Amino acid sequence: MGLVVAAHTTMAAYAGPILNPQYFEKSTESAGNMIFVNGGYSIQSYFLMAGWLLSYHFLLTFEKQKDARLSYVILAFFNRYIRLTPVLLIMVLLSGTWLPHFGRGPFWDRIVGMEYRNCRKNGWSNLLYINNFYDSAHMCMQQTWYIAADTQLFLLSLGIVMLMWKYQRRIKLILGTFLIIGILIPGIIHYVHDYDIVIRVYPEIMKNGFLDLQQWHDTYIPFYTNIGGYVIGMMFGYLFYKRRDTQYSVNKFHVVIWWFLTLGLPLGIIFVGVPAYKDDYQHSRILATIYQSLARSAHAFGIGVGIFGTCKGIGWLFRDALLWSPTQVLGRLSFCAYFGHGFVIRTRAGYLRTPLYVNFYTLLVQFIGDLAMSYIFALILCLFVELPVAALQRLLIPQMEEKRKQEDVKKKLK
Repeated sequence: MGLVVAAHTTMAAYAGPILNPQYFEKSTESAGNMIFVNGGYSIQSYFLMAGWLLSYHFLLTFEKQKDARLSYVILAFFNRYIRLTPVLLIMVLLSGTWLPHFGRGPFWDRIVGMEYRNCRKNGWSNLLYINNFYDSAHMCMQQTWYIAADTQLFLLSLGIVMLMWKYQRRIKLILGTFLIIGILIPGIIHYVHDYDIVIRVYPEIMKNGFLDLQQWHDTYIPFYTNIGGYVIGMMFGYLFYKRRDTQYSVNKFHVVIWWFLTLGLPLGIIFVGVPAYKDDYQHSRILATIYQSLARSAHAFGIGVGIFGTCKGIGWLFRDALLWSPTQVLGRLSFCAYFGHGFVIRTRAGYLRTPLYVNFYTLLVQFIGDLAMSYIFALILCLFVELPVAALQRLLIPQMEEKRKQEDVKKKLK
């Protein structure tokens, strides 16, 4: 997923200073490039994992404590805020202060200066995690729309988890209701506004990174259009909680179905863009509504099946790759790479002083370079900001838990 986001940002950086903008239009004729131009659905993987971990860990906590207290919810949000905000704060400060002084060039002000001015104006909204709603057309660090939406979904899901624990016999009804809501909302928005079936990646749209496209603001970045993927993650978290000690008997037929759902379903959602980009494509309001209603949830379901099967021993080389130590190291750095890759790409693109002829090879080379520099930057950010903050959390949280245990002992003595 991180690769797709980085590729999208790289293409956006090239949308202005290029010699052959037709490359972007021609690239949509190739099915292989759909992973980039229509791969935004891969963000549902993160929403899925967030919902999965939230429901699983809270159900384990409630199982040990035998009750669901409001203090757990407050502590969970406080824990999350102090975990995420320091890294975000550093990046907002860098973007709003030092960023414009790193270089200069004919495209510097349009590419870098815009980010600097947006962060000076709206950086505070990032720290409150409302930047995907407040003046989103001038968003500071555009990629942080996800962390805002995820935080808003986190708050919503805390309430869902409390309902799940209080009404354990109605868990399926609770999750099913929110899933239906998550499916209906994107479809209703698309139908009311009669939006296109996909967000089209063309130079005039990519020039400002979708910030000028109302469809992107209405359908892609609000938390309520991503409820489906998050709730499916909660469903898998509940299923994993109930079946965590269950051993399944798997045959070849089950493995084939697993591969089909894990790869075929998510990729099928993405490759729907192939006929949608054809010149003879005829827009259908109903078809666009159905696709947008189901696309996010279906993509998340396929990834969820893949993760669940991997946890139960299915996956062959795919599972080995996920368990490989270097992959885990990169995964540990992905949070900081997510925050920093826009900073790296904007700076590099702002240095361009001549038109650049873009084709697949040059785009691939720049993409690999951006990815490598983003992870180097992420390593520095992780070592000097994220890890120290995590260490402080580990010192503080046990004290809070100990205090809670002492209060429980006092109540029992009374």
